[in-house]
Amino acid sequence: MGNQEYYEMKLEVIRAIEDDKIKTPQNIPVGIYAHEADSLYGHARKDKDALAAVGLPPELVDDLPIRIGALREASSNWNNYRNTEKKNAREWKTRAPLAYNLKKRLLTDFRHAFQDHPQQMKAVRNIAKGKSHDKMIRDLNDLGVLGKKNLQLLEAVNFDMSLLDKAVQIRPR
Repeated sequence: MGNQEYYEMKLEVIRAIEDDKIKTPQNIPVGIYAHEADSLYGHARKDKDALAAVGLPPELVDDLPIRIGALREASSNWNNYRNTEKKNAREWKTRAPLAYNLKKRLLTDFRHAFQDHPQQMKAVRNIAKGKSHDKMIRDLNDLGVLGKKNLQLLEAVNFDMSLLDKAVQIRPR
């Protein structure tokens, strides 16, 4: 079996650990921790009977390779997640200005198309509030939905309808 299978075997046990029971090794990289645990397993396996005589359950010694494999898999998963998040943040940093420009353009075009329609203008004013990335993404989606509900008004001002699909597809990653 590989580390992925070990991880899956131990996932329920890991999730059952209460937060206040979790201990964090101080300044020990996970790779070194796992390597030292592997080394200790080799010694514990040789001394299994003596350790059992002083109260260490033999099944705990037998379970060490599975736990070490689960730890290595969890560490790899975490590193992959962390690296993916960093990559996504860099990618979003380049895409965010395009998204803000799209929102600005949609607001301008919608104000023009809806100027004689108070209900739609009220929706546009509400969407225009706020400046955060999360709000901007929601706003683009809301603008896409609002635009699709008012196609005739947008057609009357020669609006580029492909922008509605762009608006609802923009995501931070």
